[in-house]
Amino acid sequence: MALSNIFREPRREITEQIAGIAVLIVPAWLDWKFAVWFNVATDSPQNTGCPVVLGLLFGLFAMGFCIFALHAVHWAGEVVCEFLSNRGLEIRPRVRR
Repeated sequence: MALSNIFREPRREITEQIAGIAVLIVPAWLDWKFAVWFNVATDSPQNTGCPVVLGLLFGLFAMGFCIFALHAVHWAGEVVCEFLSNRGLEIRPRVRR
């Protein structure tokens, strides 16, 4: 996505830029929605809810934690499958279609 081939392959470079922007817009939009919800959820009669900017940071940490947790669960599953495979119990199919 460096636009290095914009003159040789304009269609591809523009498509890559649009796809890259779309991939970033969805998490940013979800983070914004979380921050606004968190602001409203923590609001009190004295209007001392969590600031939206802090909610954005909490949402970013929550997304990072979710990504980390998914990778950790996948890694643990890989370790178990490899352990069982080394002991003669093959969990994965030998022929993948």
